[in-house]
Amino acid sequence: MNTLNMAELLQKHKSKVINAAVLFFALIVANNVYGIYAKKIEALKIQKENEIKKNEILTAISQSEKKINAYKQLINAKDLNAVLNSISNLAKDFSVSIISVRPRGDVDYSAYTRYGYELTVLARDYHSLGKFISKLEESPEIFMVYTLSIQPADKQQDARNEEGGSEEQGRRLKAELVINTVWVKNLQK
Repeated sequence: MNTLNMAELLQKHKSKVINAAVLFFALIVANNVYGIYAKKIEALKIQKENEIKKNEILTAISQSEKKINAYKQLINAKDLNAVLNSISNLAKDFSVSIISVRPRGDVDYSAYTRYGYELTVLARDYHSLGKFISKLEESPEIFMVYTLSIQPADKQQDARNEEGGSEEQGRRLKAELVINTVWVKNLQK
């Protein structure tokens, strides 16, 4: 009788049982679909973060390229004929007398051209010579002291260039420098 009651009960509530089974099956399918799309959404979030990082890097590279081009323009803004005027003005600021200047010519490299000058100078002491060289290399026109040779000034040369006392004449120095400056090629604007 128990089985008969069960069969009757099932027959009576057949539609409710089917609806419950369909609902349970739909919940299982929905859970699986949600899990799949949740993984896809998480992967898209990670991809989005990576793309944002790439964009930040590309922006930084673009800014670096702009800075490099600005530096190239600064380096190339100089007139090579005015180079000697700049050196001469710096020498005057530090009581250094330029005795002779001789161009060494230019040397072509793939990215730039190097122009060299041989200078012979007289300085009243090591400090004035050092300050002159320091300011020369700090110059925005990009000068590089390639070689430097220092020796005491000749008495004859010293007497022509100095009207001071003998103590100061005894400390004067003669220096021979090779100074290079550069001109960057392939300037992109």
